[in-house]
Amino acid sequence: MNASRVPPPGELVATTLLEYLQHDNRPTFIIDLADANNINKDLAFSFYNEAFSSCRTYVALTTIHAAKESDNLLNAFHSWIVQRGDELYDDRHFQDVSWSATTLQKRWRIISGTPIVASSLNACSIDHHISDNALLYNSRKATKETLPLVPMAPSPYQRLVDEFDWGSSTLGPIVSWPKALKEIAKSVICNSKPVGVFWGPERIVIYNAPYAELIPSFHPQQFGRSMKTDFPYWDTYELVCQEVETTMKTVSYAAQPGPLMERNGSLHETYFSYDYIPLFDDGGKVQGIYYQVTEVTGEVLSRSRMTSLLRLSSVASRATDQKTLWKNVLHVLEDGKEDTPMISIHTVGEQMASISSQVHGDQAATTGEWLCQGSVGWPESNLATSNVLNLTSARGYAPFVQKSLESLEPVVLRSSDGGQVAALLEGCQYKGVACTSLVICPLQLSSGIAVGSLGIVLNPVRPYDDDYKHFVRVMARQIEDALKLAVFLEAQEELLKQTILQAQVEQYSLSRQLERSIEKARESDLRFFNFAKQAPVGIYVLNPDGSIQFANDAWLKLIGISKEAVANNSLKPWLATVHPDDLQNVHQQWQSLKEGISSALHEWRVLRRSESNNSQPDVAYLRSAAYAEVNGDGSLKAVTGITIDYSIEVAHLRETNAKMEAALEAKRAQENFMDMVSHEMRNPLHAIIQCAEEAEDLLDQLQKAHKAASPLSIITQKCSAAIDTILYCGGHQKQLIDDVLTMSKLDSNLLTISPVPACPGSLIRQVLKMFESSMRASGIESFVQLEHSHLLMDTQKTVSIDPGRALQILINLVGNAVKFLADREKKELHISLAASVTQSKLPGIKYAPSSPESNNSVGTFPEFPKEEEVYVHFSVKDTGPGLSEEQMDALFTRFRQSSPRTHAQYGGSGLGLFISRQLTELHEGHIGVASKLGQGSTFSFSLKGRKLAPAASNSNSNNLMPSQTLQMSNSETKAPPETQPERPEVSLVGHGVLIVEDNIINQQLLARQLRKHGMEVTCANHGEEALSILKSSTWWNGTSDDHSHESRRQFSIILCDLEMPVMDGKTCVRHIREWQKSGLLHSHIPVFAVTGNARAFLQNALEWGFNDVVTKPFGMKTVLPLIQSYIETDRTEIHEGNDV
Repeated sequence: MNASRVPPPGELVATTLLEYLQHDNRPTFIIDLADANNINKDLAFSFYNEAFSSCRTYVALTTIHAAKESDNLLNAFHSWIVQRGDELYDDRHFQDVSWSATTLQKRWRIISGTPIVASSLNACSIDHHISDNALLYNSRKATKETLPLVPMAPSPYQRLVDEFDWGSSTLGPIVSWPKALKEIAKSVICNSKPVGVFWGPERIVIYNAPYAELIPSFHPQQFGRSMKTDFPYWDTYELVCQEVETTMKTVSYAAQPGPLMERNGSLHETYFSYDYIPLFDDGGKVQGIYYQVTEVTGEVLSRSRMTSLLRLSSVASRATDQKTLWKNVLHVLEDGKEDTPMISIHTVGEQMASISSQVHGDQAATTGEWLCQGSVGWPESNLATSNVLNLTSARGYAPFVQKSLESLEPVVLRSSDGGQVAALLEGCQYKGVACTSLVICPLQLSSGIAVGSLGIVLNPVRPYDDDYKHFVRVMARQIEDALKLAVFLEAQEELLKQTILQAQVEQYSLSRQLERSIEKARESDLRFFNFAKQAPVGIYVLNPDGSIQFANDAWLKLIGISKEAVANNSLKPWLATVHPDDLQNVHQQWQSLKEGISSALHEWRVLRRSESNNSQPDVAYLRSAAYAEVNGDGSLKAVTGITIDYSIEVAHLRETNAKMEAALEAKRAQENFMDMVSHEMRNPLHAIIQCAEEAEDLLDQLQKAHKAASPLSIITQKCSAAIDTILYCGGHQKQLIDDVLTMSKLDSNLLTISPVPACPGSLIRQVLKMFESSMRASGIESFVQLEHSHLLMDTQKTVSIDPGRALQILINLVGNAVKFLADREKKELHISLAASVTQSKLPGIKYAPSSPESNNSVGTFPEFPKEEEVYVHFSVKDTGPGLSEEQMDALFTRFRQSSPRTHAQYGGSGLGLFISRQLTELHEGHIGVASKLGQGSTFSFSLKGRKLAPAASNSNSNNLMPSQTLQMSNSETKAPPETQPERPEVSLVGHGVLIVEDNIINQQLLARQLRKHGMEVTCANHGEEALSILKSSTWWNGTSDDHSHESRRQFSIILCDLEMPVMDGKTCVRHIREWQKSGLLHSHIPVFAVTGNARAFLQNALEWGFNDVVTKPFGMKTVLPLIQSYIETDRTEIHEGNDV
């Protein structure tokens, strides 16, 4: 018959989508994407069904406005719910549910979920037995007729269920099952506890994986089969099922013995608790029985063993002699034969008391013959029950007892050992199962001597696990304790007599000792009294009323009172000399002593006059420790203490403080002098470099206008070479100044780390730009390899580090490489950049150890969460002459270079690598080197940073691909490979700049250089003049005398000096930012701090309101890219604003 499509009936057409969703078993809801509240986390459901209202995702979404911002999963799920997309279907997992979304008419978002259940049905509220939501599965992925399961980890049980041939069973194919059977089967399979169902009169069984683990002997052959015909022990269970069908009520059985089950290769007895629950059809008839099983073998065994131990403790503690003890013990162990099927006890016999009193140490009484005190359960004539046991014998039971006595630990013997052990256990059975294990426990007295043994044949159907071992140990310990008590009671009378006699002897001895102690105490008191009188420190004893009970001459002298005051028994005569400013403190201290609180240390001053009584009293500083002796009722009995004079210590401390203040003042003066020298040196050096660059540009233009062979061209070439020398010397002098000032800050603990958002890749481009002319002149080729990942992006600021300090390290390393490559045949410079979330060290790199200088610095790196840490790794590799092991050991130290000839050949201060090491360690990183003579060197360092989310505005930027390499060639014969087009340089033509500089020479030079690059320059001599110019510019939004926009001054950036007369740069930029906040400026204007003071910190400048800092002296190649980057950023922001 061919299937064909016919028009749907009218009733079907009238059926709405909401009707279908309302009856859907899956949690489903609909939101309106046109409703703005849904976007703002205030979800308004247009519809949801009953299944969704019982799902915990409903609670999460209705309370999302109160959820924590750090709940990334919930926020991401909300973003997915409200997203607009052209895809018809979309999937997402959240809270153990697989959610799928469908968008209709680009407005209605329909979300439906399928629980993903591994061990229990917790995704939504599910009825334990029969529920529409018991199990859901993806019908689109069902390819054959199997019992529908939720996604779970593959297992043999899952394969059994999926591959089971239900069509050949009594139940028939799954499609023919009644709905109730399907639902209860799903619930059974996904339950985390051992459960199953008997269905129909044939008792077809379906059970889950946990239940299968309880019946390894019957699984999987019993799954899906009739219990009536296929289970050999069914008769008992059939009676239970019939009782459930008859009573139509749940039938429960607790702690019932189960079948012997094979576990770990042996039979084990089991105990279970059962619940049989009837399952009714629509007519109220029992159509199946749901059963859940709980194995309680461990609980049953624990209760049985605890009962035996309690009885043993009770009867053993009442025994007054050994004979009664062994009778009671054997009686209790015979009743508890489940754990002790066979028992035998041997002891040393009647001489036990004498052995206990005579032998000491960790040993056993192994001499002579031991007696059997009784046995239970053994076969007749077994060697373990012999009445007399000769421990010296090498046959039978004796050698194993000897072994336990030697180790003083229980010894386990197994029939698998063969030989005499197998002979001992021959014929030993329990419930028809042969016994295979025997435990022999030594019995010890309090002295640690083993005087007996306890032999126990273990239950063969119970595993000898930790619980069984603990039971045997505790039982042996109880028998030992009872034996100790019995032995003690037998010898107690004799011991009592000996004790009384010994007590009389000791009483006489103690009386003699007391007499000698009293005599020694008198001598000790006299000795202490004489010492106290002559001691050089003050010693005193005060009565509770403050009068002096005892005081030596040193104390009276320190306090400044006479012996007459002591003789008159005056109250608190020592208060008369206390300094008035310390009098209240002394009163408080005395009150504390009266309350019984001892004083660890107390200091005060006293006034002491000379013998003439006419001069000004001297102030003495005293320190005292006092002990409050109290009576039984807590009242003060006496105060004893010592007093010393520490006036000399105070004088020394004052002198030291004065010297320290003078040293700090001298240090401040030195720092101020360094700042002044830095500023004064950098200003003329800045002018020299600016003039040299300008002259070089003019000579380049002149040389291009004339032929290469003309005399004028030759002259310009010589002038250009001289200018290059000036620039090189100026740069070298600047580097020396920077190194000296950096060292000054290191010595003063002023070097700080100021992390800001940065792009590490741009730092490499900056340093290569700075050395471009030197590398071109030397013919050095440079190669850059940047790792591109979520931690590093070429054009985005993805990490927070101190870019200035990182650039300073790169300048030192690249500068060294350029120097050493100048006279090499192969001139290559490789720079690589990578990042990681953990601090790792590159193999082969010899890292410098941490220096004490960095540990004392105040510039510590700021703290942030561990999960936000990132480590940026830079490597600079060159093809230079390389280093030997001795030379590498000399690196990274102050004023040290790799060898003495390095300075003669290449120059330098020997500070660059030392400073680089300090900066790296301040950044909580490492720096090291790998090198071989003649093979070049590799310097590697890492900096700790903080991960930042990539800026959204740069998401479409052209980034480097992973592990992409850029080549920068500085020779004229080799062009760079076309790996990626370089970003076009931003033109400065037509852009304006405001220069705020009080030094006219520097002002004019900088203005002339910027005009040569097409910029329109406006100059101001100080901050107040700059603010006036700003009011007449296009940035101004306030009232102005000039209302013509065309006549206003236009500039894109401000270069502002920090130190100027009238108004400095710091005050000027604060006014600008205040105008900006109040709306007097229409937008943010970039302002650069230009300073000759190298101590101006970037972080401080940013806090004042500057965008960046440029330190004098600088060349145009340094400042132009910075200006271009801010102009480009400003242009991009304007462009994006227009797009919006």
